[in-house]
Amino acid sequence: MSLFLLILAGGIAWRRAWARAVFVFASLVLPVLSLPIVSPMLAMPLEPYPALAPDRLKNIEAQAFVVLAAGRHTGAPEYGGDTVGAISLQRARYAAFLQRHTGLPLIVK
Repeated sequence: MSLFLLILAGGIAWRRAWARAVFVFASLVLPVLSLPIVSPMLAMPLEPYPALAPDRLKNIEAQAFVVLAAGRHTGAPEYGGDTVGAISLQRARYAAFLQRHTGLPLIVK
């Protein structure tokens, strides 16, 4: 969103040298950051912990698993309204896997 705003600001103030530089910079950086090769590399540091392997579930000290929603599909006619999105469904499936292996309760938010 901020890159779009930079492009817009650079386009509005195009007569100034700094505005042209901002416009060109943001116009070049936006597609590069959107590439499927670049975006996972940027997200990797945000996910430092690997998924729990089944052999590590035996020594777990948790009391429950909390599953957070990650979006929804609005107005799905096949469900008669809203339903969970793809990422929420992946999280719920993994939580069910963990629950089957540990017997710990799930808290779905």
